[in-house]
Amino acid sequence: MPVLDQAQRTRLHNETGAYIYGLQRWRSFAHFTFDFPVSREDARQKFKDWIRRLARDVVETHLTVAWSIERGLLGGLVHIHALLHVHANKTVPLTEVLERNWPHGIAAVQDYDNRRRGAWYVVGDIEWSGDADWSIDVACDRGNKCRRSTCLEERALRISAYYAATQVRSQNGLPAAGLVPGTAV
Repeated sequence: MPVLDQAQRTRLHNETGAYIYGLQRWRSFAHFTFDFPVSREDARQKFKDWIRRLARDVVETHLTVAWSIERGLLGGLVHIHALLHVHANKTVPLTEVLERNWPHGIAAVQDYDNRRRGAWYVVGDIEWSGDADWSIDVACDRGNKCRRSTCLEERALRISAYYAATQVRSQNGLPAAGLVPGTAV
């Protein structure tokens, strides 16, 4: 993969943040830490398993999550930033639910505020380090009845994210080859 200069990373960051911003009416911005050192892959799996359980057992509806994995500046420990949207106009007290139900460390959750540019913050590593590890997922509350990963909402969002990522990569002189719907840019 070509190395991007700072101007290309800034443009990619701005376009990706704008895309995520426009996806949903985000309800919450969250920062999740781990009580113990984990790899990016372990963090990814633990987070995905958790959002599936959260959708099924707690909010009881689809849950859209735009999230990224970062390494902290001090100590290089992995943590997660996420934007969350609960479907079906559920009135779940999301801040308390998320903070109480994150089993792997500390969850700091606040209501989403457009003025604070959370969509761009989630994908900040694109600009700051060029080492972006982000995804957009829809966790389904219906399990097997929703045909798992072929849930229509999830499939539509993943395909949309794939084409947006392809377009952003193309506009920044990066090859789109190798992208798979539902994967990070």
